Amino acid sequence: MHAAGRRSVAHWIARRVALTTFTIAAALAVTFALLSLAPGDPLALALDSRELPAEALARLRAVYALDQPPLTRFLTWCGALLRGDLGWSLARQEPVRDVLRGALPNTLVLCGLAGLLAFALGSALGAWQGAHAHSRRDHASSLISLGLYAIPEFVLALLLLLVFAWRLRWFPAGGVTGDFATYLGTAARLRDRLQHLVLPVGTLALIACAVVSRYQRAAMIDAVREPFVRAARARGATERRVLVRHAWRAALSPLVTLLGLYLPVLVGGSLFVERVFAWPGMGSALADAVLARDYPVVLAIVAIGSAATALGALVSDLLHPLSDPRVAQA
Repeated sequence: MHAAGRRSVAHWIARRVALTTFTIAAALAVTFALLSLAPGDPLALALDSRELPAEALARLRAVYALDQPPLTRFLTWCGALLRGDLGWSLARQEPVRDVLRGALPNTLVLCGLAGLLAFALGSALGAWQGAHAHSRRDHASSLISLGLYAIPEFVLALLLLLVFAWRLRWFPAGGVTGDFATYLGTAARLRDRLQHLVLPVGTLALIACAVVSRYQRAAMIDAVREPFVRAARARGATERRVLVRHAWRAALSPLVTLLGLYLPVLVGGSLFVERVFAWPGMGSALADAVLARDYPVVLAIVAIGSAATALGALVSDLLHPLSDPRVAQA
């Protein structure tokens, strides 16, 4: 790569790093401002509203730096974050790092499986719809996808809970494992874990699959009209080869962009799903922290979410040329 190209790449990386840093800082500042403006005393909530002498309460507020102005507290927390210190949870009375250590893996498992299913099934369904655009089958499947897309996460979660957990009793109603999972063998414990995953993963995957299929359908319709697709047909290639090798590959480009940007949305949508199914992940931890005015936990989760969003956008930019050769050649 010549010198001008290296300078261009370095400039692009520097610009993206600066934009990412600004995005995370802005998200944290807005979140902290909203928490500071909310009514209630976080220390009183953390102490379960127990009455304390005024002097003891003042000393506790000084220990947790709650007697400082909001701007000072925010800058102090940012400085600690840069040193790798996420702070201390007021509500749980443990390091924020430990709170996230218990919640983050559960959310990654939940959203990872949901995202994998959603993008695998949604891309295949959308490509099939695009290849059979405006047919009766396309209209029927598009109507179902649109209906799923219009349903809020918590409504679909409650419907699945009502039908499959309460009425049919096919799957457990909530939690990560059953009450007696520790006494089961390896195979039975794995089966129990998978059974607890079906409803929350299915809720997220169904809604995300509807979104992915709509994007993939529109991209596939545009791709089959491209000149290189018509040229492939003119060369005598089979319809299956034209659709899969040429049209679908070109139609994956918008989907790659969606992949980078939608995964953080999927994590945000897990907030309602985790509450409905009593799943101890980041969404549940965030909801509990907001109700308890637990500033350090809320800010740490927002920081992780902002970083995931920025990283997703960066990954989509890097994968975009791989999915569409025309971009790589430009």
